[in-house]
Amino acid sequence: FEERRYTTIAASDFDKSEWALEKANNKLNLAFPNLPYLVDGSVKLSQSHAIMRYLGRKFNLIGTTEIELAHCELVEQQIADLRTAFMKLCYSPSFERLQEGTCSKADCLGVLNGGFIDRFAHMLQEISAFLGERKWFLNEKLTYVDFLAYELLFQMYVWNSSVFKNVTNLTDFITRFEALPQISAYMKTDSYIKWPFNNIMASYGSRNQVCPF
Repeated sequence: FEERRYTTIAASDFDKSEWALEKANNKLNLAFPNLPYLVDGSVKLSQSHAIMRYLGRKFNLIGTTEIELAHCELVEQQIADLRTAFMKLCYSPSFERLQEGTCSKADCLGVLNGGFIDRFAHMLQEISAFLGERKWFLNEKLTYVDFLAYELLFQMYVWNSSVFKNVTNLTDFITRFEALPQISAYMKTDSYIKWPFNNIMASYGSRNQVCPF
């Protein structure tokens, strides 16, 4: 596959004109021009979860029965909820005070006040309980939701490993995913991006910060 990356210029307004111009012209004829997008022959998609579901079907990384499909979609949306909460923290200008729980609602520009450590720990416990002793989120079958889960869980573990102290099956999941032969091989290539996690305007996980590993 060919990867296309767009640059956000580190200026006061974080210039995104490279993508904005292409989005306005929409030469790719995307139904809903947005990032990320996927062009696979005649298939042209945007929206992350639509892309992941499509790839799941194409490469047999999805459930086959109605209950399996429902479980995939359930985990997908639960991971999405956790990602949304984590991104609110990562992109908040009050990042340090928010994660410490010392920021008022007024000071934090509408972002939920404090308690992020406890909140994330609770959400992770729910995901941990669902995974249980299973190898993957759909028992023995690797699916696209395992990719979604791994990416977020890894980023959160790097941010603060203490929230994983009571959910060791999730840290085992991270290790198990990274040990998959194709994943392990990919992580050794120049194409693998371990850092940054987020765009340049993020308060945490941007290329403006020192890589923590």
